[in-house]
Amino acid sequence: MKWVIVLTIIASFCAFELAMAQADGFRCSYDDGQVVERGYPNRPMTADEKHQFVEFQKQWEQLKPQFRLYMKGEAAEMPTIPAVPCFCCEPCLGNAIGNTFV
Repeated sequence: MKWVIVLTIIASFCAFELAMAQADGFRCSYDDGQVVERGYPNRPMTADEKHQFVEFQKQWEQLKPQFRLYMKGEAAEMPTIPAVPCFCCEPCLGNAIGNTFV
């Protein structure tokens, strides 16, 4: 059972890392304070979007040590993976897939 959870977590981390890489096949990305979406003109993030993105980054950094403790068996519960915010015109495909960050 724990291996299933571990593999799920690893897959989530891989998905996040994939989301962090810029790739031509993705339809929406965040690049240096800009929202870049295929089929739409680039636009700057609003102040609220920038704030949400900073909060997401903080949550992601807080997750790392909690996850290490969980993997060592020193935490009873798996930490909650923060949702990647979506600032795109079109709906995002999921927590990480469909958005990229640079």
